[in-house]
Amino acid sequence: MSTYGFTELKWQGDPCVPQAWIGLNCHYNDPGAARIISLDLSYNNLTGNVPKFLAQLDYLRNLNLSGNNFTRPLPAEFLAKSKKGSLSLSIEDIGSCLKASSTSNKHTIVILAITIITLFIVGLFASVIIVWEVKRRKAKALIKREASFTPRKQQFTYSEVVSITSNFQNEIGRVGFGRVFHGLVEENQVAVKMLSESKVTRNFKLR
Repeated sequence: MSTYGFTELKWQGDPCVPQAWIGLNCHYNDPGAARIISLDLSYNNLTGNVPKFLAQLDYLRNLNLSGNNFTRPLPAEFLAKSKKGSLSLSIEDIGSCLKASSTSNKHTIVILAITIITLFIVGLFASVIIVWEVKRRKAKALIKREASFTPRKQQFTYSEVVSITSNFQNEIGRVGFGRVFHGLVEENQVAVKMLSESKVTRNFKLR
């Protein structure tokens, strides 16, 4: 039994008499001989092949091999009994647990990466739409504002020009024929050009 690492369990003598070994349950109704009905070998760090003689225990109903590293595949006898329902078999080993855990972790990482990438793309797309919408609204407002102001030819008196330019307070430039002042006509900004005095009267142009 040392081949499978059972020595630490201190299995010696009869497995059921005077008392069952650790991990065993026995059936004592037969006066002639006790029968092993349950065997728990879980989490003993056992390796190698599962002993085939265990499948020859006719009264064995429960066999727990979980938490070990037995060589796969398991003997066909165990699988056949388990399929028939005559044996309750637990065979999950440490290696498969670690592999399943590793696979689960990788799956979680992949899902997380896909989620982050998706959120980034959605955020980027939303940002582009927002910027485009802001520019569109600005352009629309500018067109509307420009459309609301229709240039027209209109004459103003000198007193009106003084009012429009706030008494020529804000000079914004000089051109070849005179000075240019900032003004307001009905909330519309205008440039008032005062021509050089070549005549007795002053001449003005609105742009």
